Formats: sequence, structure tokens, C-alpha cells
Amino acid sequence: MRKVLRTVGNTIAPLGIPLAWRQLAADGKRFVTAVIGVAFGIMLMLFQLGLSNAINVMVVRPQAHLRGDLFLTSLDWESFGSNRGFTRRRIYQTQALPDVESVTPLYIGYVYWTNPQTGQSKVALALAFNPSENPFKPGPIVQQTDKLRNPEAVLFDTLSPPEFGPIAESFHADRRVQVRIDQRQAVVKGLFAMGPTLAASANLVMSDEAWFRYRTDVSRNMANVGVINLRAGADAQSVASKLRVLLPRDVRVVTRDVFIHQEKEYWNKRTPVGFVVAAGMLVGMLVGAIVVYQILYSDVNDHLKEYAALKAIGMGDMFFTVLVLEEALVLVAMGAVPALVLTSVLNYYARSSVNLPAYIEPFQVLTVMLAVSLACLMAGQLATRRLRAADPASVF
Repeated sequence: MRKVLRTVGNTIAPLGIPLAWRQLAADGKRFVTAVIGVAFGIMLMLFQLGLSNAINVMVVRPQAHLRGDLFLTSLDWESFGSNRGFTRRRIYQTQALPDVESVTPLYIGYVYWTNPQTGQSKVALALAFNPSENPFKPGPIVQQTDKLRNPEAVLFDTLSPPEFGPIAESFHADRRVQVRIDQRQAVVKGLFAMGPTLAASANLVMSDEAWFRYRTDVSRNMANVGVINLRAGADAQSVASKLRVLLPRDVRVVTRDVFIHQEKEYWNKRTPVGFVVAAGMLVGMLVGAIVVYQILYSDVNDHLKEYAALKAIGMGDMFFTVLVLEEALVLVAMGAVPALVLTSVLNYYARSSVNLPAYIEPFQVLTVMLAVSLACLMAGQLATRRLRAADPASVF
């Protein structure tokens, strides 16, 4: 182990191995243990950030498929999976402005999907609209709109978990995929790819007639979202301000950016998700700092006589402080490489196996490294307290 560490040190510093590296490499097992501990702390922070990024992508997947410039919602709107409707009269009133090209009512809610193989019921999020007034961006949903004119037809999300049944496989095999939604018959007429959100693990697209057929408890005079498309050249902010004056106070008009931002804010601040991510990052930073403190404190104790001799011949406290802080930075640098590799592997597994779009941005990596370095430098400063207070005469 020592030969390996010396070889690494000679490669990194061919003109001379720094004293901080020699101090750490003197005990190979302790050094490796410290690097593993720091790497675990960095990996935990990076993976938590990756999960946070994944959550921010997941929660706005439905919004990303909509093509509106402005969105009309009720005052009680919280999130895509938790909202109350508003009267459709507001849809017609919105169309009074010349800058408004179209307003499409969108119906959102949960339905019970019965797995055709097992008979088990699972909750899915349904997105419904009038097939003649498509609110979605160009893509598979738009291309299959005509299929939804049949009130029994639905489109199924291919990124749904296996618990909903082998729907895509059966559809590609040219079989008639007949299912039950809220104990009523339905037929899968097409597929699309959206992906699960925190609100639901599966998504369905259907016509408004199908929606009212399954959800008999919902009033036909209510809509959940009004997708507003503006004419070319119209300013979204200006039109939104006019609509806020025109419409009664029982609805809200927001721009696309605000609509997406509010969804992210709801999940990050009003649910435990944001706290869990922040707590995980804090734990990771503490793990790295505690490991560095223990290693450096033990190193100082093991070499206290040598340090005392150096103090006796005139070395000041700053020399030892810088030395120990250099050791802390060496541990962070050595732990960063395996941490980045392991985090990349975990993110890849999350994307490929569980459809969790985890990723890390370069700026986030830099932020984590700075935070861990600061924590480890503070730990190193604490580890030198005994050394700074030591009297060379008393040590011997």
C-alpha cells in the first residue's frame, strides 16, 4: 500500500512530495479509510443534488407537453395533481381579448386503472381535452388526437411502471388492448411517452367525453386548466395583466414560466421532498467533515513530538496550521474522483432502470466541492487546537 501511495505521490509531484502528502501516506490504511469517508460524503451530496434535479424535471413533465403561452387556473390551484376547477365561463371570457388566439380547457384528475393481467387497480393521472381543441405540443399525442373521438379510447404512457400491465407490448403486438378505468370499459388506441411524476406513476390522455364518462362526479361546467395561446407578436405579460383586470377574482392568469416555477416550488417547499434533499446534503457534508477531523486529529497526536521539536526550533503556529489544512484539501481532492465516478454510475442507473432523470450540472459539482472543502478546512482548524496550545517542553 505504501509503495502505491509513493508512486501516486511521485506522479503528482515529480519535483518533490509535499510534507502534507507524506504525513497522510505514512499510514496507508488510515489514509484510504479517510479518502473513502470523504468520498462517501461528497457522493451523498452530489447524488442528493441529482435527485433534486430529477424531481424538478419530473414534476413539470405534463406542463412541458403543453403549448400554452398563458395558463388559467383557479385560486385554489396547488399543483398538477392537487387542484380545484373553475367555471368554464372564464374560458369564454378570456377569448374576448383580440390578442388571445385560442383557449383550450384541460381536465385533470385521478382515475383507477385496472391491470388487465392481475386485476389489481392502480391510480393514474388523466389528462382530458376536446379532440378538436388540442392543448399539446406537436408530437405523438397530437398525431393520435383523432383516435380519441371514440369515448372509450385512451392513450397510455409507455414510461409507466410494470404494475400497470404489459400495455405497450400488447399494443405493439397488434392486439386489442382492452382495460377497465373506474370499472368502465376502455380501449388503448395509442401510446405516448411522458414519464411518471411525483403526483402519479402513470399518465393517460383521453377526450373530455371519456373523462366525464369515467368521472361522473365531475361537473361538465368546470375545467382545471385553461391553456391560452396568443397571437403572433402578442406580449404574454401584457395580455396576462389585461386578463387579470377583465376576469373575476376567482381565477388566476400566469405565464408559462410562472406556471412551471410554481409547480417546482410546491414540491420543494410545501412537501417533505425539499427537506429530505437538504437534509441529505447536510448529512453528507457532516460525514466528510467528521471523518477529516478524526483523521487529522489522530495524525496530530501521532506526530505531536515531531511538531513540538519543530516548534522548539522556531516554527510558528501558522506553519502547522497550513500543514494540517493542506492535508484536509488533499483528502478532499482524493475523495472527489471516486465520488464523481460513483455518482455518475448511480445517476445512470436511476435514468436507465427507474426512469428517474437524475443529473448533475458542472456548477453544482463546483459548489459541492467548495462546501466540502470549507467544512473540511474547519475540521482541520479544530484538529490543530491541541497543537497550537502545546508547550514543547511539556511534550517531552
